[in-house]
Amino acid sequence: MHPEVAYAAAALDEALERVVDQVEDLTLEQVRRVPEGTDLAISALVVHLAWAEAGWVSRITGARLVEELDRLLQPAGRAVPVGEVVIPELGVVELIDLCRRVRREFTYPALQSLTDIDTAIDDGQRTMTARGVLLHLAWHWVYHSAHIGLLRDLVGSGYT
Repeated sequence: MHPEVAYAAAALDEALERVVDQVEDLTLEQVRRVPEGTDLAISALVVHLAWAEAGWVSRITGARLVEELDRLLQPAGRAVPVGEVVIPELGVVELIDLCRRVRREFTYPALQSLTDIDTAIDDGQRTMTARGVLLHLAWHWVYHSAHIGLLRDLVGSGYT
């Protein structure tokens, strides 16, 4: 893997493991609960993180997610940015496994195809670079990790 892509993948791995730390001790009820005053459930955010990663990596590499994984990521992954309440029918272990499967079976292989991370990529919606997308993905994982931390408090489970 291109050294800078490998570094970005390592940053994504660290962010994923922090999310795992945040959710692995929660109950099914806690990850599915939508606290009053919000339209977010922890389970939806976790699926959204994997969905967004797959989408962005697809945009910069042209790789396509296998149908089974895509089906698991829909519609919860897409619902979060538009404020729809969708609660995935996955338990905590399955949520973690889904994120790790997307990373292992899709993200890593797709990123191995990147050789120049600064070439402009036009996907028909915008022009970007792989470097910019990888930086955005790291930010995205950290951003929603903060949401998960806040939601943990709202569902009655602090985080230390």
